[in-house]
Amino acid sequence: MYSSKNKSKILQREKGITLIALVVTIVVLLILAGVSISMLSGDDGIITQAGNAKQETDSKGVQEQVELMTSEYIMQKNTGGEESIKKYYQTQASKGEISSIKDNGDNTYTISKDGYEVKIDENGKTIEVNEKEKVPVTDIWYKIEGTTLHFSSSDLGGYTKHDYNLIPEWKGSDRNPSPITKVIVENVIAPAKTSSWFYAFENLTEIENIENLNTSNVTSMSYMFYRCSSLTEIDISGFDTSNVTSAFGMFCLCSNLEKIDLSNFDTSKLTSMNQMFQSCRNLKEINLTSFNTSNVTSMIGMFVHCSNLTNLDLSGFDTRKVKSSIQMLDGVVGQVYIGNDFTLTPEQTSYNGTFQTK
Repeated sequence: MYSSKNKSKILQREKGITLIALVVTIVVLLILAGVSISMLSGDDGIITQAGNAKQETDSKGVQEQVELMTSEYIMQKNTGGEESIKKYYQTQASKGEISSIKDNGDNTYTISKDGYEVKIDENGKTIEVNEKEKVPVTDIWYKIEGTTLHFSSSDLGGYTKHDYNLIPEWKGSDRNPSPITKVIVENVIAPAKTSSWFYAFENLTEIENIENLNTSNVTSMSYMFYRCSSLTEIDISGFDTSNVTSAFGMFCLCSNLEKIDLSNFDTSKLTSMNQMFQSCRNLKEINLTSFNTSNVTSMIGMFVHCSNLTNLDLSGFDTRKVKSSIQMLDGVVGQVYIGNDFTLTPEQTSYNGTFQTK
């Protein structure tokens, strides 16, 4: 028989052993956990390797899809097709097969598809495939000197920081048009939105360094150039519009606009094109062959009063989701060409002519 004192000592010793065993177990588990976490998430970990493998697989998949489309183009060309590879891929963009095609100006093209960019030569041969670069949103600083508006990603001296929660502090209004005649983008800026940026800039004639305006994060360009009635040409060929969902009134009342390059416009996410070109009275031609309108639900007044458009090619337009098209073509006197996916009637668009299928 153990005395009470001896029993107490035995229990204390057993507790001590149990505690030591618990501590050792915890230490071992932590070591194993550390090894496991390292194996899972380290630079050469399983998760990292799996992610890299998926990225490579996705990249190869996009490349193969582009190469299959190129093969189709070559077959068409060899059997009498005369369209250029650029026009072919613009058609693929309008069908939603790719997001967009960009002419690099050196006989190469960059095709955007599923988050990747495939660079090809003039014959369609793949040069490189890269995941599309993600540019973080930058702060926007602005300064007005006389009739010149300056933009920067930081304070270069005398600048004011733009509040994204507010409408652009520098915009004009219908009653008080802006006196700005020139805009200078001093360095690379990546705004979250550009809606109403140049609203009622009736006197604007020049945008310097527009290539510094990175629009890859922009979701809305509504009223961006609204009533810029002194602009005769806008170079937006470098705009990344892959995330833009609304272009409501984007060029509305640009009454002297004669030329605009939209060949690189990615419209795959656009849902609203209301009044997009309303009253662009001097616009004689516009290339919309690359427009993907499969997600657009509203085209109200899109070309209303575009009275100098002699030939309007909408053959790539898919209007099956369009619910509103009132006055879409009201005032257009030229010939309008449509394709099989253009389901609207002249009556629905206020067009006085007859559609011609292309």
